Amino acid sequence: MSDEVLKYVGLKLNKMPRFLEYSKPKYKAAKSYDDSGLYKVYREIPVNEIEIFISDTDRTTEISERHRKAISLKDYITNFKDKFEKIINETSVAQIKEIGELCEKLNKNTPYFIKYPKNYLWQIFYSEEDKKYFMLYPSMEGNSSALFYLIKEKLSGNNKKIFVPICLQEPSSDILTFSENTDLENYIWLFTKEWPTTIEVTRKKHTNLSIIGSTRVYGGFKSKYKIELNNRDEALEFYTLTKALFILETQTNYRESITPIITKEGRLGYCYKEEEITIDNLSKFIEKQINAKEQMIADFNKTMKEIKEQNEKLNEEIKLKKETYLMLEKQIVLFLDCRKSFFGKLKYYLKKGQRFKIEIPKEKEKEEPKKKVEEEDDLRHYNSTIEDLVKACIDSSKAENDLKNSEADLKVTQLKKVNLEKKIENAQKYINEIEEHKKSIFEFWKFANKDELTALEQGIEGEEETQRPSLLKTYDLNTEMQDLKIDCDNLVRRKLSTEEQKAVFIARFCMSTINALILEDKLSQEDKLEPEIKEELDKIIESQYEELKLNCNIDIRQEILGNIQDDFTKLKKLKANEHRENQRELYSSLKFNKKTTIDEYREKIKECIKYLNEAYNKITAIAEIPVYYNIDSTEDVKSDFEKYVIGNMDPLKIVQNSSSENPKIGMIDINSEKHLIYLTNIIFYDNFNKTLPSGMDEETEVIIKVKASVETKPKNIYIIIEKNDFDINVLKIDLIKTNI
Repeated sequence: MSDEVLKYVGLKLNKMPRFLEYSKPKYKAAKSYDDSGLYKVYREIPVNEIEIFISDTDRTTEISERHRKAISLKDYITNFKDKFEKIINETSVAQIKEIGELCEKLNKNTPYFIKYPKNYLWQIFYSEEDKKYFMLYPSMEGNSSALFYLIKEKLSGNNKKIFVPICLQEPSSDILTFSENTDLENYIWLFTKEWPTTIEVTRKKHTNLSIIGSTRVYGGFKSKYKIELNNRDEALEFYTLTKALFILETQTNYRESITPIITKEGRLGYCYKEEEITIDNLSKFIEKQINAKEQMIADFNKTMKEIKEQNEKLNEEIKLKKETYLMLEKQIVLFLDCRKSFFGKLKYYLKKGQRFKIEIPKEKEKEEPKKKVEEEDDLRHYNSTIEDLVKACIDSSKAENDLKNSEADLKVTQLKKVNLEKKIENAQKYINEIEEHKKSIFEFWKFANKDELTALEQGIEGEEETQRPSLLKTYDLNTEMQDLKIDCDNLVRRKLSTEEQKAVFIARFCMSTINALILEDKLSQEDKLEPEIKEELDKIIESQYEELKLNCNIDIRQEILGNIQDDFTKLKKLKANEHRENQRELYSSLKFNKKTTIDEYREKIKECIKYLNEAYNKITAIAEIPVYYNIDSTEDVKSDFEKYVIGNMDPLKIVQNSSSENPKIGMIDINSEKHLIYLTNIIFYDNFNKTLPSGMDEETEVIIKVKASVETKPKNIYIIIEKNDFDINVLKIDLIKTNI
């Protein structure tokens, strides 16, 4: 093996070229970095400018220690020939050729997201003091293909260039300063909630900066993005745009929400209320928003003025009603005092008519204030800055709060008035009752001697309690997704019988037949099953039947053993968990073989539908996590009925399963009343031995009912799909959001 490698590389250990002997360059060792900070500079470098050193360490050793132990290639081979031969034996010509092929690709194109597989093998550094590139190869690394490829190219004498990462190097171009770059990454994080990486790329004497990261876009989709900055002007435009929107969001206390989007070009963009903001329309956006905020302030102030006038009017009415109430209260107090003695009762009885004549005070006429002629403000603004917009946002927020306070004051005043009117009503009823009993001395005497009397004051009846929707448990999908999957599986195990679990498993593969039979039965009951529709439905059922029959290759073991393919002693793995359960098999579960007729198939699916419906009605959502599904725009049978579909909690899996270049994806917001079935581990496996781990390790799919016809207008979003390291596709998605 060693001779083959040496021959391919062209290296003779007994006759080492002098140019492989180097003096160790000075290098200021940086602190340890994670992978995101390790490779932030990629350059195209001539192989002749890269000096090779070997250090008896591994890649995880501190750089300072690796540098201290480093020896030039010639000295290492001379002094540690046995160790070098061991390195050769761990390498193959195939590995060297593989990395050579990768270098050829990299010479032609740069990977879209810059980083590429096995970039860590190069371990190339740059000495600022000596202005030199050097490979600091760790001899304990194991894969030395990059080392021998570099030796081969140096020995060939060609001044070939290779595209490699420079370890622990910070971007130092004139496109953005270090401070600007740090700030820009911080600004982007605010919107995307994920830290981006800035990578400096130098090719053909041209340097650009690429900012790479990922973000969540509308509807729960997540996508990578790339922002390529080729010069200072272009960088300042994007920096200014991002900084302006950062200031707008933070200094308005996040009241003005900016959302990230992926543009048609695959770049990171910003959106405010579904309007994309760019550096070209930023000034226009600022002016438009200032005008809108000032109009809002004017509207708030106008409404607040009306509320204050209404409040003052109510206070005047309350003042008059208080006078009325006090007069009623005096008469009642007089009666209560008189009833304490015999002569007092007699004296009160002998009074003719009511003790007091109640006169409701009249409302004073107000003088109409003189109308002020207000000059209309010119809402047009020119050369407005983000500072002006922030001030307008703060002013509108203050005006809105003042309006809310005025509305609260009005509600308090209205409540006072209602309470006072109720008191007056009760007091008047009480006085009327007294006068009613004064028709007879005996009745009045009996009434006046009662121990319990009608209450003078009565509070307002409480509002009827409204039913509150039950709240679902919330999960952080970044850290608690596994907990959610376990809870879903435990729910399905608890709620569904074995037959229902089996029916759900079958439904995953026979959904077209199930929906066709459900629709056929529905139309038959409504006497709407026309011959043309019946023929279409039969074609759907027959097509799936023929597909099942074509793929049916069960043998005698499956016919006899069914799903029990292994005995209980056989250990299996589901992700990282061991178990002793058998995986369900479609044909055994459905009891389908090549001899099964289409009529028998229909009856088996009808039996499955019965259990599927029972299972569906038993389970409701346990978390407010949207469900996504493919909308088939080519479906022939059009009907406004609820059909079963296979949905997914992961939107990207739905996109990956779609063959369309412009997929139409349905999104259903889940609440506690929505029925669905989670396709958890218990759906895919038997659990006779009770060893099946809980979770959703096979799929994140669900079965859910949706309307067959969709009329909601779709929202267009873009995400990046990686075909390979060099090619990407910016996929346009028509997302239709359905609220339940």
